[in-house]
Amino acid sequence: MSDPGDPPEIRSPFARDALAGTRALVTGGSRGVGREVASYLGLHGASVVLTSRSLEQAEKAAAALREQGVDDVQGRELDVTSLDSITRLVDRLWENEAEVQILVNNAGINIPQPALEVTQEAWNTVLDVN
Repeated sequence: MSDPGDPPEIRSPFARDALAGTRALVTGGSRGVGREVASYLGLHGASVVLTSRSLEQAEKAAAALREQGVDDVQGRELDVTSLDSITRLVDRLWENEAEVQILVNNAGINIPQPALEVTQEAWNTVLDVN
C-alpha cells in the first residue's frame, strides 16, 4: 500500500498493458492507418473490433494482428453509410456485453479525379463515407 503523500502511479502510454480492460472499435481497420491503429491498441492491451465493408477483409486483418501478438481482436463487417449495417454491429456488440471505451472513426474513401471533373455522385459518395 502506498503512502497518502506518494504521487499517484502514472502508467506509460507505451506499456504493454496500458489499455488492458478496454474495448476499441476501429472503423476502416482492415488496412492502412486503421489497421496500424488497431494493431497499436491491441498490442497495448485493448480488446479490438476492427471493421471493413468486406467481412473477409476484416477477418483477414484480424488474423494478421493475432499473428503480430494481438490477443483479442475481431473482424466485423460494417458499411458506415448504412444505418442497418451500423445497427447490426451495435446490436452484436451489445449481445456480447461489449461496451466500447475507444472509438476510432477511421473509415474513409477518396475518388481521385481532377477537381473540375468531380461528379456530384462522386462528391456525395466521399462525403457519405468520410
